[in-house]
Amino acid sequence: MAPPIAKSSSDDILDRLNEILRSGQTPTELELARYKKEARKLLSTQPLNGNIMLGALACLECDVDKMNKYHLAALAIDPNNFSALRNYAASLANIGNYPESLKYTVRAYKSRPGSPELLSRAVSVSVYAGHIREALDWLEQWQRENPDEEHEAAELVRDLAAFAKELAISDSQMESVIKTGIQTINEYGIYSHGVSLRLVEDDESEWLSYVINVERDVDEVVNLNIELAERIAAAIQDEPISGFVLRYTTRRREAVDATSCA
Repeated sequence: MAPPIAKSSSDDILDRLNEILRSGQTPTELELARYKKEARKLLSTQPLNGNIMLGALACLECDVDKMNKYHLAALAIDPNNFSALRNYAASLANIGNYPESLKYTVRAYKSRPGSPELLSRAVSVSVYAGHIREALDWLEQWQRENPDEEHEAAELVRDLAAFAKELAISDSQMESVIKTGIQTINEYGIYSHGVSLRLVEDDESEWLSYVINVERDVDEVVNLNIELAERIAAAIQDEPISGFVLRYTTRRREAVDATSCA
């Protein structure tokens, strides 16, 4: 259950909304209504924070049109505002749109250079956006600024970068496949409920596995994977890549063993 709203600043409320997004909590309708009431009251006195809050709430409700509307309204007020950029990046990541989230994460970091939180997030978001080499650059910067602390994604980033280099897989190729995966489900009003990226190997081969959880019935996921495979094949026909597999899965029952391979 989401934490209750107490009398606090708008920044405190935004921090709590971000915690809900990170933890995957599901607020009740009553709690959402209370948050919305606080946000709407802010629109007249603090329109930037009010729009940020409404954008985060729309994200929680998976109303992506409103999510974009309110976050972009906040950025129209102040395009370089750290909180507006940071929170839009968080909402985009929450629905699995890591390529777009990365753009706003980088802008947020540039608006407040030296932010440990944003620097750490830039590493992680770059990975899931398919920008492996960029993730490596961010990781190196992280290590320079935090020499006594290993980033939680350090080993994964280095392993992925080495593998991508060996197979000559570019960041742009990976991003293209990932965007195809995002667009395919978004067209059906479906959004990510979690993403995983790891190196997988068997007796004969090794590949990068990118899995998007969509929380749909198995039959629907199988059909989505078939459509995804067709779309990816069409998208990469002029620049084929190997060693990268993207697929959808669901936690509703056993994971679906139908893959879309690039």
